[in-house]
Order: sequence, then C-alpha cells, then structure tokens
Amino acid sequence: MPATTLQAAIVIQLNLWLASTSSGDWQELASTHAPHLPHLLAARFDYDVRQGGFAQFLYNMHGHLLAQIEDMLITANAHVAHDFYVQAISLCLKNKADYQRFLASNYNEANPLKDQLHLLSVAYFAKKVDFQTEAHAFLVSGLPV
Repeated sequence: MPATTLQAAIVIQLNLWLASTSSGDWQELASTHAPHLPHLLAARFDYDVRQGGFAQFLYNMHGHLLAQIEDMLITANAHVAHDFYVQAISLCLKNKADYQRFLASNYNEANPLKDQLHLLSVAYFAKKVDFQTEAHAFLVSGLPV
C-alpha cells in the first residue's frame, strides 16, 4: 500500500476509534472493547494532545485508565510521547489538590496545574515528533485487514 494511502487509512481509523470513545465512559469501553482498548486510547491521546495538549487529554480522561495509557505508549514505541506523558502524570501526582480541582472544574477555570501542563505541552510540540509518526507501526497493526 502506498505511504499516502496508508496514512489516510490510519487517519480514518483514528477517527473511527475516536468516535467510539465519545461517551467518555472509559470503564464501559474497557469492558466492551477490551481487545481494541489500546487503539481507542491511542486515538483519544492523539486527538486531545493535538487539540489542547496534555491538560485537555488528562481532563477528558478524568483519571481513568492512566496505567493503560502508559502501557499503550510503551507498546506503541512512542518514546517521546511516553516521556512527556510520564512528566504530565508526575506533575499531577506532585499537585494532587490542584489535579482534583482541575478535574472537578469546567476546564476554563484558572488552575496552576493546568498552566504547568500547557507549558509541558509546548515543550512536547517543540520536539516536533508527531504521535502518529512515532506510533506508526502500532497504529498500522490496528487497521482492519
């Protein structure tokens, strides 16, 4: 398959996986889509981080499946994304009260942790290592045959 066709197939599949997560009920998704969960998490990670950085991603995940996300990043050989994800989680663990306030907020409220996560996202984007490129083989492995 030509590279452009393959990339288009990945983008289409990421959008399908992302649509599957629209309910936001990660416990339900984990039980009903267990075999595809890593790819669903990859789609959510890719979309949210591109749209609003680690703050948006962690806010949308509401503390669910954080270990599984790390496992997915490791399995995907997404070393840069994994490094920054670990840094984001470390910030949350160091600032538990701010993290809980952030998750309980409407996202737009001022929060020092959210600001730190935004700065971390800027550093991640400065690396210029796109998640779809970094996790290419993993994403291809999830394409329908």
